[in-house]
Amino acid sequence: MLNDLLIHPRTRAQLEHFIASPSHGLLLSGPEGSGKRTLANAVSAGLLGVTRTKLIIHPYYSLTDPAETVITIEELRTLQRLLTLKTPKSEGSSIHRVLTIIDANRLRTEAQNAFLKNLEEPPTDTCIILTANSAGDLLSTILSRVQHITILPVSLDMAQEYYKTRGIPATVLQKNYALSQGQVGLLDSLLQSETDHPLKEWVDKAKILLSKQPGERILQTDELSKDKPGILMLLNALGRIVHAAMVSASNQGNSSAIKRWQNSLNVIQETHEAIKHNANTKLLLDNLLLNI
Repeated sequence: MLNDLLIHPRTRAQLEHFIASPSHGLLLSGPEGSGKRTLANAVSAGLLGVTRTKLIIHPYYSLTDPAETVITIEELRTLQRLLTLKTPKSEGSSIHRVLTIIDANRLRTEAQNAFLKNLEEPPTDTCIILTANSAGDLLSTILSRVQHITILPVSLDMAQEYYKTRGIPATVLQKNYALSQGQVGLLDSLLQSETDHPLKEWVDKAKILLSKQPGERILQTDELSKDKPGILMLLNALGRIVHAAMVSASNQGNSSAIKRWQNSLNVIQETHEAIKHNANTKLLLDNLLLNI
């Protein structure tokens, strides 16, 4: 189930070991764009003995990934009801049902506490897979009841080896690798034009913002300031674009450009920290878009 995927060797070894000898709870953590959903699907398919394309129609597979920024108690109760249903036994596998929660950090504290019992005493034939950007996004009591695998970024050499048989020109790969910073989900989305990824959409928006004059940029801060999750994605995208620009400037030995992009990166990081502490979002965005 993992053979056709680009995965860091250490992460691959951990995933293969889990599929061969599963526990009843797994957390896959990695930053936005690291490919958590794809790997959660691959592990689920491996545990259930089906292909990834047939996973979605498996009668004992459940995926929780609402469009909203919060996973509600009601959605959690639906999962809990699924856990009460009996599953047919079969030879050759100890796991017959997989429940996956994408971005489980969207469970608020009370919902995470309500889910603890399911992780403490799951049915013996069930595996619960959670994904999150960081293990620190979940309660320590949740973490103590799951096996944790961190999704590591791949190197440029690994990416080149993987994509050289897929018709991707080396120059195109290098440019997009710098933007992705080795996060496989985003890298693949950037390279495959028909593939959508939420962060790719924000990268495209960030590029448009950067192409405008500072005075034009701040005309959009009223709208942007109303969407805090979107602001964080925008900052992520801007940081990646600036990082890629710094790499390019460094390769060219352009010290003035390096200094310029370093200053931009500092503004992005300062904005990110201030927003986490609930500072005035519109003023922060005005300052960011004028000075980046």
